[in-house]
Amino acid sequence: MAGISGEVLRGESSAKLQSALSELEVPRMSFESAMHGAGASLANMAQELLKKFQTPVKPENSSSISTLPKLDLFSRQTFDFSPSPRVEPFFFPEAKPFQFTPSRSALQFKDSRNPNMAMGNPSNATDNPVMSNNYLVVRDQYVLSYNNDKKTPNWVSWQLNEDWLGSQKRTGTFIPDDSLPSGFNRAQHSDYSRSGYDRGHNTPSADRTASREDNEATFIMTNIAPQAPDNNQGPWEKLESYSREMARQGKELYIISGADGSKGTIGNGVNVPESWWKVIVILPQKGQGVTDVKANTEVIAVEMPNENGMKNDDWRKYVTTVHAIERHTGYDLLSELPDDIEHKVSSTKFPK
Repeated sequence: MAGISGEVLRGESSAKLQSALSELEVPRMSFESAMHGAGASLANMAQELLKKFQTPVKPENSSSISTLPKLDLFSRQTFDFSPSPRVEPFFFPEAKPFQFTPSRSALQFKDSRNPNMAMGNPSNATDNPVMSNNYLVVRDQYVLSYNNDKKTPNWVSWQLNEDWLGSQKRTGTFIPDDSLPSGFNRAQHSDYSRSGYDRGHNTPSADRTASREDNEATFIMTNIAPQAPDNNQGPWEKLESYSREMARQGKELYIISGADGSKGTIGNGVNVPESWWKVIVILPQKGQGVTDVKANTEVIAVEMPNENGMKNDDWRKYVTTVHAIERHTGYDLLSELPDDIEHKVSSTKFPK
């Protein structure tokens, strides 16, 4: 051993070192090979999955063939989610505020509110049957608040211009209002027979002569209340005629009429009012509305006793203010007007 040279020792050490290094490289190469093999296996699995999804499938006990959509992993797919033609989708109705569209195409207005109630809803009437003594009735010819206990209207509101006036004759057939909810009290034509009172119109027959339908609507009993003949055929009728004269001159009128108080009943419980009142907003041109009312706009307000002995009186004898009528009726008669303008026209007597 002592005779072995240093070169031999160095050679043997080098060989051992190389052998040791070779043993160390085996695991590293095996790991790389394993990773390569695993990657190949994953790729093969992906391909197999794609083949399965793309292969037509025949359901059991069925002769029909259905095919899944071809999958594209590298682009965005577009799918049609529209319902089957046999499926009717249901949509809950969207709640919208009430909006009135006039049925008379010849009439033009600055807004879509009901022109017959352009100046407001004096008593905040609704069409809820629970509110039976302030029940809202809406027609093309007028709007009213009905009082079920009195069997008469609280108030009636309508628009008047020359388009509402024509050649239709008075139809004259009074009929009960079948549009009222079931269980409501309905005044009958016979309730007035031999009572001593006229069947007094709020919206006059002569204000609705453009068509037979318009005129017939004024004879529905919810537009009617007991009226003393001398009142109805005297100053009340004269004011109605004056209003139509203004309309024929091309002016726009908004009218609210009603009766107040009680003098007892006639027929089957129809209330006889103590007085009749009316408010008339007169605008210079047809088609004008709320926004055209100014502080100096003429607004006629009258209140007449519901009695005889006044047939020859001038209607101007009974001029009052809107505020005076509001105080004892409790109504807000021109609620759509700006407060300052409403106060001015409601506190002024017209004609001056």
